[in-house]
This record gives sequence, structure tokens and C-alpha cells, in this order.
Amino acid sequence: MAIQRRWILPLGALAAVGLTLWGIYGVGTAGTLLPEKRAASSPVEVLPEEENGLSLKYDAALHR
Repeated sequence: MAIQRRWILPLGALAAVGLTLWGIYGVGTAGTLLPEKRAASSPVEVLPEEENGLSLKYDAALHR
């Protein structure tokens, strides 16, 4: 029974090497296979400064 399944180990090693080389050389990367559409407008809105000299700034401590 064990002799009949000896092909599994070399096939698994070959698959691992093949997938490793595929990952290293970037063949078929997600960027080429599934390109994303570019947004027409910027997702970030720049707000003008307030009149009293203070500007609106993002404070990461408030959003923890």
C-alpha cells in the first residue's frame, strides 16, 4: 500500500517549488489578473483653514 503512494511526495515537492517560483517571479499577480478601476475623484477632501487661525487636523488619539 505504501509503495503505491510514493508518487505523492515528489508531486507535493514539485507543487511547492512551482508555487514558490510563481510567487517569486510574480507570474499572474492580482494586479495584472484583476486590475482595479481608478476613482474619478479623490477620496480625501481637503478642508480650508478656519478663519481664527486654527486648522482642522486629524487626531489619531481620538479614534483609538
